[in-house]
Amino acid sequence: MEIRDGASEDLLRSAETAAVAELAYRDRDGRISARPVTPVVLDGRPAFTLTYAEAELAEHLERNPEACLSFTDSRLARVGWRPLGVSGRLSVVPDIEGELFCEELIHQELVKFPPGRKLSNSLILRRENWWYVPRFILKLEAAGEAVPLIRRQPQRDHAVLFWREVGGVSCDVVAADYRGEPDFVSVSSLTGRVLPGSGEAVIYACDFSVPDLEHRVSFRASGRLRGGRLAVESREGERNLGNPPGILARWREFRSLEQRCRAGIEARERSL
Repeated sequence: MEIRDGASEDLLRSAETAAVAELAYRDRDGRISARPVTPVVLDGRPAFTLTYAEAELAEHLERNPEACLSFTDSRLARVGWRPLGVSGRLSVVPDIEGELFCEELIHQELVKFPPGRKLSNSLILRRENWWYVPRFILKLEAAGEAVPLIRRQPQRDHAVLFWREVGGVSCDVVAADYRGEPDFVSVSSLTGRVLPGSGEAVIYACDFSVPDLEHRVSFRASGRLRGGRLAVESREGERNLGNPPGILARWREFRSLEQRCRAGIEARERSL
């Protein structure tokens, strides 16, 4: 594994061995948002890819590259994984032919993301599902050293807290207590860090079925942090995994992905 541009060995090892990472970024309103990504390593840097179904997000991140990447979920991780968080800036590489993706990244991604194997685990599948191969490739240039975190346990209501501070977005793993007032969530650091006394913050957690990752949920609560409590301004998603989707729901999800990928590719080709 090649180390470049000051990226630490621990950070690249976690990016290489983790099956899931959490990405925080600023949305179109300038607020912190978060989502899961499948981490890979490219050119000695942590990276991930987006299909053309998420072309608008990729283009937004190209214009707004400030981000924070955390590795807190040890499930399906390989030996060498460590919980870490790092802030930095994203660079976006459009790969509309999928050449770089297939040459450098597809095997890394398929090891970690089993649902992708049904669409691209062979040359025949890649030809049949050609719309799944074109990607946006995003690499993170770390702004400093990675911060040690602690393993997140979704069943214990652990979450990642992202907050804005001077110079970027920071993160910590917290215990989130949702049992109080409906518009407030109490948080306490699981690493012993002192959380900010006030400011914009997001609680983010994701869960998935093991080992297939076929069923995935994410939860995000955004608001203002005050004295260890998040005053919630918006919520999105689910915290509990629940029952897996049926055959019809999975088929609809597949068709939606295909249609959105095709639309993103067509829009990109028209702009070239």
